[in-house]
Amino acid sequence: MELAACSAPPQPVVTPVLPTVLPAKQSASPSAPQANMISPLQTATPLVQPTATNTPSPCPPFSFDTALPNPDVPDNYIGRHYDWRALPTGLRRAFGVFIEGPPDYAWSGMLKNNEEMYWLQRLICRDAKGAAYYEIRDALVLPRIGKDQTRADACKAGGNDIRWIIAFGKYDEKKPPIPIGESRGWKFYEVDFAWRIDTQAEKFIQLFTEDLECIKYVGPAQ
Repeated sequence: MELAACSAPPQPVVTPVLPTVLPAKQSASPSAPQANMISPLQTATPLVQPTATNTPSPCPPFSFDTALPNPDVPDNYIGRHYDWRALPTGLRRAFGVFIEGPPDYAWSGMLKNNEEMYWLQRLICRDAKGAAYYEIRDALVLPRIGKDQTRADACKAGGNDIRWIIAFGKYDEKKPPIPIGESRGWKFYEVDFAWRIDTQAEKFIQLFTEDLECIKYVGPAQ
């Protein structure tokens, strides 16, 4: 539905395993259709080399975890380091999004058996070749996603955009898309569950859904 230990900076990754890729930067909320209700979704930023002004310290010798935690529960992933090129059996990486700091983080989507898991990872350092070493700071297993549920592209709460939100809910694609700023999309008529990524707390923070207004984008305004 990223990986405590990324090695070489991954190629731009957003595989179509998930309904859509979460916006790289956004902010949260839906009610009556209004132009400019939600700003167009920004493109997710792939894991890339850091800028010269924001380069992590060089890595000392480090090692990667090669097995899943036992017991295999989200909290037991915290503090672990995995190499995305050599993950333990049964664990696959679906996508990775770079969250620029400082400090820098990565939001990774992992697939484990029939579960979708998210990792929030902090970039610890890069070795002499630029390979990244990440540490998992939080892990979240998503509830089972129904066929009628999809991830929102952007959300608001109280008229304010919510940055780095992960929200799932329902919209009616049989209805015509409405203008939203320079884009078009559908408003969710129901938001079932949501979290936001808080890099200061290094946590996935669960949100109340009652006040959220969320959108699924379909394309540019016509």
